[in-house]
Amino acid sequence: MRRVPVAVILFLSGLLLSCSSKVVRISSPKPKADEEKILFIAYEITRDSISGKIAANILYQRTADGSIKPGSAENAPFNAGNWTITAGNQKEPLETLIIENPLHQKLEYVGSDGALQMKEVWLPRAELAIRMNYTKAMRTIDIAEISNDKNNRIIFSHAIEPNDQ
Repeated sequence: MRRVPVAVILFLSGLLLSCSSKVVRISSPKPKADEEKILFIAYEITRDSISGKIAANILYQRTADGSIKPGSAENAPFNAGNWTITAGNQKEPLETLIIENPLHQKLEYVGSDGALQMKEVWLPRAELAIRMNYTKAMRTIDIAEISNDKNNRIIFSHAIEPNDQ
């Protein structure tokens, strides 16, 4: 009687081994219809000390394979004085970031009484690096300052360079 269960186990294991050895997996790379990319742009932001006019210059613009995971990028609050960076096309915005004004910094220092104090400083120049998920439909980037009257002032607008697409 002991031989029957052992024979059954051997027979079933033989079937399992023979089935698994016949499975052939052919893996061919499947091209993605819309490859995921990240857009990196660095700006030099300057503010004229007399007129207060803000200008921006693109230092570099690159795309790289990958994607930014949802929730990994924190936006600043939608408050007056902060900036929106919107990538889109003529029809609609596709990606939007909200950042604090890079020219307006809050610095902490130790006061004469030994306590930490905060001081707001307006810088004449700052560098700003951004990253966002990229799609081929993106054509322009707009940087605007959020205002109280909801008429956000465009600071800088530029086309996304076609050689990086």
